[in-house]
Amino acid sequence: MDFHGFEQINFSFEGHDAILVKPKAPDAQRNVALKTEYFGAFPNTEIELLKRGFHVAYVRSTNRWATPADCAMKARFIEYIAKEYGLRDQVVTVGMSCGGAFAVNLAGFYPERVLCMYLDAPVLSFFSCPAEMGSGRLPGGWENEFLKAYPEVRDKADLFNLDAHPMCRIPSLIEHRIPFVMTYGPEDATVPYAENGALLAEKYGRTDIPHLVIARPLTGHHPHGLNDPTPVIDFILKFAE
Repeated sequence: MDFHGFEQINFSFEGHDAILVKPKAPDAQRNVALKTEYFGAFPNTEIELLKRGFHVAYVRSTNRWATPADCAMKARFIEYIAKEYGLRDQVVTVGMSCGGAFAVNLAGFYPERVLCMYLDAPVLSFFSCPAEMGSGRLPGGWENEFLKAYPEVRDKADLFNLDAHPMCRIPSLIEHRIPFVMTYGPEDATVPYAENGALLAEKYGRTDIPHLVIARPLTGHHPHGLNDPTPVIDFILKFAE
């Protein structure tokens, strides 16, 4: 198969659909960008990384709410493709929206598997999205998806005892000094920046850990990414040598 002019390999990993896209000329480090959710959506960054010699990988989750079980599966997937295809066993995560929740939880639980993170409008607080206890709105996300992903959660009060909020991983990210670049839309009414991405930016702002936050002027939750991903690419390349 073909992904924007690059060879795409489809296979199965532990019963999950998986994809690996090969660059035309791999870089010396055999770097990997892991799209944590929504493969093929808003692909500007992945296409540019492929041009720079990165492989792009993806494995389908059982749900989109960054459960510990799915994060563990993704960590095993990183190890598998590293051994099977001779790739680096640390990845750059590309996490958009709920994919950002995956990127942060994966890096927090398995910091040895993540070089740096690219996040766009990431879900960091399940209070905000999908529980709608703030200003965010995701119709049906709570009843139709989240409660099935987290059967231990019976009502919104149980969120106070849930450790799987991505924001709970921030101390681990800081302890392991994992860099991030983040983009967001100031008009986002689905995953409001003040209730999500800002939590990460504020904590990192008190440290000397490299991070970069870029607002997408006059945009909401979509479109994800930047029309010109150069600032994101430049940041990633600093940590992929």
